[in-house]
Amino acid sequence: MSTAFNPGDGGQQPDQPEPGNTGSQPNSEQKENKKIGCGCGLAILLFIGLMMAFGGDDEGTDQAETTTATTSEDKPAPAPDEGKQDAMPWLESQFGMTPSEAIVADPTSWYGYVSDAYTDKGNLHVLLQVDRKADKELGEQAAKALANFVSFSDDPVVSDVDWAIAENGVGEIIAQESVK
Repeated sequence: MSTAFNPGDGGQQPDQPEPGNTGSQPNSEQKENKKIGCGCGLAILLFIGLMMAFGGDDEGTDQAETTTATTSEDKPAPAPDEGKQDAMPWLESQFGMTPSEAIVADPTSWYGYVSDAYTDKGNLHVLLQVDRKADKELGEQAAKALANFVSFSDDPVVSDVDWAIAENGVGEIIAQESVK
């Protein structure tokens, strides 16, 4: 289509595009495309910003690891709970079953309420998931039985245990018994 005036077309001017319009799309389509372009641009900027904030820097990570390695060589970190030793396998061998199996077999037995057992500084600590005040009798039964188990055991896990301590889940002592 020619944009020059043609006198043979009845004296009318040819269709002129609106100002700011290239003529290839109507004005509403251009506005929609601008909105989509701006939305995509904002999404890309948001993505880049998040990657910069949370993506981390590889060089900084390497440097931090090197610093940590150097520091750990200078002075070794102390092992947490150095004297603590897991006693659950020993306790399970005394009963021949796990606490969860025991509670199904006999819900009145203290052993079914055991959640953890460990030795530390000459003491056998057994944690029971019970109320310290309401289940005092259960804790006393546990402490007496544990002291007997320890006194008749030749397992190295409990060889230096002097006290059997029954505790509730947060470590409060319910009862304790001396190993004779």
